[in-house]
Amino acid sequence: MKNFEREKNDRSKGEHVDISREERRKVVLCEEKGMSSEVKRKERRDDHESNKERDNNEVEKENQGSLIEVISYSSSNLPTSSFSCFDSLIGTHGKVCIEKSSTDELNTKVQDYMSLYYKTDDVVLKDIELQAWWKEIREVGHGDKSCETWWPKMQTREELIHSLTIIIWMSSALHAAINFGQYPYGGFSPNRPGMSLRLIPDPGTAEYEELKTNPVKGYLKTISPQFQTLIGIAVLEVLSIHSSDEFFLGQREAAEWTKDKEALKTFEKFGKKLAEIEEKITMMNNDEKLKNRTGPVKMPYTLLLYLTSEPGLVTAKGIPNSISI
Repeated sequence: MKNFEREKNDRSKGEHVDISREERRKVVLCEEKGMSSEVKRKERRDDHESNKERDNNEVEKENQGSLIEVISYSSSNLPTSSFSCFDSLIGTHGKVCIEKSSTDELNTKVQDYMSLYYKTDDVVLKDIELQAWWKEIREVGHGDKSCETWWPKMQTREELIHSLTIIIWMSSALHAAINFGQYPYGGFSPNRPGMSLRLIPDPGTAEYEELKTNPVKGYLKTISPQFQTLIGIAVLEVLSIHSSDEFFLGQREAAEWTKDKEALKTFEKFGKKLAEIEEKITMMNNDEKLKNRTGPVKMPYTLLLYLTSEPGLVTAKGIPNSISI
């Protein structure tokens, strides 16, 4: 070290002093060791500060524990036991049960209807129009995914029924469940703000203290301003309104939409099944054990009601025959 320091001083004076390679190596190792120690000390300081911050956060969580429990319960009301099973989920959250029933009935309808015209797999395979339609769906409608191996080959009745069920479900019941509740659930902006203008404030900052002492003021500073909120509400209302000439699932513009009596019987059977599902929804809405329907807000689930919707109004119910946007 002394030789190395002497060399540096002599070099600063313009003099040249030889130093052995071994001495240089020792100096480098010593410097690296010193840097490693400094890094470890910094990591220990950072760990200490992190533990301190976690302790403060735990205190905040305990203070806000009651509020978190209320929010979690009112928003999901799902079983919290680690031993709860899927049956419990379906029993508590009726939307899952209703959507499953709707899918099953759609699959039955498609199966009954397709059985009238596609008796065997060979008929499916030799239907030129059907094969051209399926080719267009894969290669034009989903060109970016056309080479995926999971596509049904459309060579059997089972593949046809399964594919049609998915398409009909997505463009009718699934769309209705997602779309027509936007205004009833999100029309009150504080319940579902369109955007957040700032991040959740960090503990110890002025914004954090404001949120603690005056949560309403702090929250209103965070969500979108009035003008943008009004635009968002107007858009949600337009999206949630059924078209004035809407026809819903299980309905036709003309009673004699086909002369095929077997097809009419299948359609009538499907309509009766939809009515049964609607009765089941109404029954579940009146079940006091289902707190997500009969809790403090008392907002029944109506998005998958089939036969009681009205066109041109925000009704939060009714499944159109197809997407209307």
